[in-house]
Order: sequence, then C-alpha cells, then structure tokens
Amino acid sequence: MIIFVFASSPVAINTVMNTTNPSSCGFTGDAENYGLGVRLGMYLQWIATFLATTLELPTAPSIRTANTTFQLANFAGLLLLTFHRPQVYAVEPLLIPSILFGAAWLFILIAINVEGSVDEAILRILLYTTAVGYTTWYFWHGMDTMIQPSCGSFAYFFCKVNLFGFFRAVGKVFTVWASIAFALLWIFHVPDLFWARFPVLNKVKKRVVPGRASFEDEEPLNQKDIFGGEFGTVLVTVLGLVVLIFMIIGAELVIVWNNIQGVYALDSTGQFIPAFLGLVLLGTTLVEAIRGKREKDRRDEQERKKVGIVYKSKQS
Repeated sequence: MIIFVFASSPVAINTVMNTTNPSSCGFTGDAENYGLGVRLGMYLQWIATFLATTLELPTAPSIRTANTTFQLANFAGLLLLTFHRPQVYAVEPLLIPSILFGAAWLFILIAINVEGSVDEAILRILLYTTAVGYTTWYFWHGMDTMIQPSCGSFAYFFCKVNLFGFFRAVGKVFTVWASIAFALLWIFHVPDLFWARFPVLNKVKKRVVPGRASFEDEEPLNQKDIFGGEFGTVLVTVLGLVVLIFMIIGAELVIVWNNIQGVYALDSTGQFIPAFLGLVLLGTTLVEAIRGKREKDRRDEQERKKVGIVYKSKQS
C-alpha cells in the first residue's frame, strides 16, 4: 500500500535550486514535474482509465482522451526539464516516465482498437514512439551528461539497485526491443490508422483484407477479439494491474531512496489542480461503473421475469 506523506509546512518549489550541492546525498526536486499533486493526479487517472477500459464503460473514450492529454503535457515538461534546465539529476528523467507511462499497457487497446478514436490512436503512437526515442537516448548517452550525487543514484527493479549498474544494462536491452516493436508497429499497423483517418488514401492504396474491400468495412474489435477470448482478456487485465501497482510503488520508492525533497506538499495551485482533476475523473468513473452495474442487474431481472412468465404459460 502506498502511503503519501503530506508536508507539515508549506514549501513552494518550482525548480531545482542552482545552489544545490551535487556531491551531497539528496536534492530538492522539481515539484512542477513530479510533485505530490502531479503524482496523485496521474495515479488517479491511471486507475480511472484502467477501470473504464476494463469494464468497457461508455465513458472510456473520453477518460482515455483526458489521460492522453495529461501524458502529452507532462512529457513536454520532461523534455523542458531535460534540455532547458541547467542542472538535471540522472534519476529525474527516469522518475517522470515512470509516473507518466505506468498505465501504458492501455496503449495496446488504443493502438489496435480504433472504435474509440482513430485520432487518439495515432496521437498515442506518436507520443509513445517519441518516449521510446527519449528513453533510448537517456540510457545510452543522456545519463552520462547528468548529475550523480557522490552517494549514488538508485532505481527500483523489484528492489533497490544502482541506476548506473545492472539497471542501466537492462534499460539498454529494453530500448532495443522497444525500438524494434515500434518499428514493426509503424510498418504494419500505423498505415491502417492513417487510411482510416484519411479515407482519400484508400483511393491510392487499398488495404488487402480477405473478405473485405477496405479498412472501413471492418467491424470494431472488442477486447475479447483482440486478446483471444475471455482468458486472454483476464490475463491482460491482471498484468495491466500488476504493472500499474509496480510503477506506482517504484516511483514512490525512487523518491525516498534518492532523498528527493520538496515533492510532498499540496500547497500550490499547480499541485492542487492535477490532483483534483484526477479525483474527479476517478469519481466519475466509479459513478458510471455503479450505474452500469445497476442497469445490467435491472435488465437481467427483467429477462428472468420474462423467462419465468414464458415457462409458466407453457406449463398451463
């Protein structure tokens, strides 16, 4: 269980102080990018998106859109932090993607199933492709250009590990596989999305699908179609939940292990707004889920009554 510690006194942190001593253990964090309010807002949005997509709620597309918008804005903040701020600690660019893309398993649903929004599917692919490119640069070169305190930088990999040791080697392997996966995605799936988004392209090149004339003739896929039935859907759901918990725990422990200070206060508008929006989004999702459950129970009850009436009429 994650315990969020609220600061007892207001501390206004906007940027990392240039006077921070690189050789000391710990440093003042960047609350604008990964303060308590930003983290809470993202975590709550993850949970809301997870529930809405898993339960296939009618509001799932709009909730995913809100999540995508939040990810896009925060990733832009990550780029600004990395390439504009004079001092960047090596652990910071690792922490922010953990917060942003902890629910990235949902990318699978968005990228393949265009029922919700083709535009959003394309946007997510562009966003995650850029994120993979950034992560590749970070593990292979960027880390060496950033500050590492003399007491070390630590990451979460089921336990506390050295950021510049085994973890970095794993990160490099991951970026290679991720780059290959996204290259295949762009080759075999992205053209379909663009043809669906811009039907005029079908006049230039038709998508060859046995039994169908074009992409537009396809029926939208649901989760069972994508993952090969009920078992596959349950498996992916469980794995998604595990990844969600793993990333939340990892992000919080990285902050603790690296003694990052000034990121536990909800004392500014910039912290309160994302936390509030995340709470509203989660509340809306829960209300919709409860309403959908009641509606389903009502329909089931009506169906049982109809079956009972038919059965009694046959007996008589």
